[in-house]
Amino acid sequence: MMSAADEIKQLKLEITKLKGQFLQVGNFSKAVVQSELSDKLHVFENVEKRLSEIKEILSDPNNGMIVKVNKNTEYRIHEKNNNKQREKIIEEFSKTCQEMKNWKSGVTKALWISFAAIVGIVIKLIFGTF
Repeated sequence: MMSAADEIKQLKLEITKLKGQFLQVGNFSKAVVQSELSDKLHVFENVEKRLSEIKEILSDPNNGMIVKVNKNTEYRIHEKNNNKQREKIIEEFSKTCQEMKNWKSGVTKALWISFAAIVGIVIKLIFGTF
């Protein structure tokens, strides 16, 4: 299947050929010329029809290529904005995790101090009576 541009080029070549043949022979019958021109007109109408179909495919408001490109661009912009929001959430989560680690460290130190005090009191009670 030839593309529309190729068919247009072919049509131009054939029309040029016909002009050359007409000038060379000079005695073409009107019926032959009309037949050739009607054939070429039919080819041209097919090319025009195909171009219309391509235009419809490209500019269809529901599923056309232009709409798909616009949707893709819209999605990419939306994802870029969401990525900024995700980075912000991750940063907040990292801060929260660091705060929890600091709190855990403080609680662990307090528990070790309490444990050491309890062990000291128990040892004092056991060995303090002797």
